Amino acid sequence: MQNGGMGQTVANYIKSSVITELGLGKSKHSKLIVQTNHNDSVYPARVAVFNRNDWRLHFSGKTNDLGQVNIVVPAIYSNLAELIVLSVDDNLTYNAVIVDNVQSELVP
Repeated sequence: MQNGGMGQTVANYIKSSVITELGLGKSKHSKLIVQTNHNDSVYPARVAVFNRNDWRLHFSGKTNDLGQVNIVVPAIYSNLAELIVLSVDDNLTYNAVIVDNVQSELVP
């Protein structure tokens, strides 16, 4: 369905309006910093970041030797807590950790 002959779908119009209203128009990306540790010990781990509504995968990879990874996701997630972060260790020592309703930070 077209919106008033402007060549823009209703879904695109709503999305662009929400981004403008939230003040996200200047920044296209936001970031998550994931740090994995247990009892103050750092453990490198595998990490995945999903959209909780449609299970779209935004990141899949490993932390560095310090157990940290910086992840870039679309800016809209800085205002919506709609990400799930999943982490598992490579040693099979610990159970998986899942954090729901994660929100990112805008990249300046």
